[in-house]
Amino acid sequence: MSGMANASGRAGGVVEIATRSGAVVVWARPIARPEVVSGPAEIGPDGRVHAKASGRIEIACPEGCDVVIGSSSGRIECHGPLGRVAVTGRSGRISIEEAGVVEVRSSSGRVTVGRCEGACRVAVKSGAVDIGSAGSIDVTLASGHLGVGTVGDALVRSGSGRVDLGLAGAGSVDVSSLSGRVSVSVPSGVAPSLQLSSRSGRVNADVESGTDGSIAIETLSGRITVARA
Repeated sequence: MSGMANASGRAGGVVEIATRSGAVVVWARPIARPEVVSGPAEIGPDGRVHAKASGRIEIACPEGCDVVIGSSSGRIECHGPLGRVAVTGRSGRISIEEAGVVEVRSSSGRVTVGRCEGACRVAVKSGAVDIGSAGSIDVTLASGHLGVGTVGDALVRSGSGRVDLGLAGAGSVDVSSLSGRVSVSVPSGVAPSLQLSSRSGRVNADVESGTDGSIAIETLSGRITVARA
């Protein structure tokens, strides 16, 4: 598996993990092939990891490889530099430390992403989403809080709950929310075009309008704030 190019442009191949319940912990390490560190799991000749029963499993995989995880319930943790990380789960906390691309779909639970170099796509019905930094985000959250430290471009669809975004530079921001406060922090020297609309809620923009990217925010009820970082 070593030396294979993955979809994120890194070397390392693809590791697929399937489990019904129980915690899944993935460690990115300077190794050539995936290994079972602990827990009731086995790795097939095709590189797929199958959990034999419910319980915590720990898997070590090559740094920069793509990881695909499917789980019905249970906590999922990914540590170290990975390529594309795709997680599908129903419930449980999902934590991804560092990846080239992130794709997460979950019914409920907290999603935490430390650093995503490229696109970070998250769809959660209820819970909280915290992203340290990302090249771009595409987040759909029915209810709960979304917090992003720094991002280039952002597309957000929120039902109810607070949305807090920090721009890394001149990017494109498109936020649509039914209810809840939306705040965007803009770095010094950046003057984006502004389209801000709230049917019932205050709109505060402490940033001059210009041509450095765009910020479009629409909410039915909730306060909108655009300010300097």
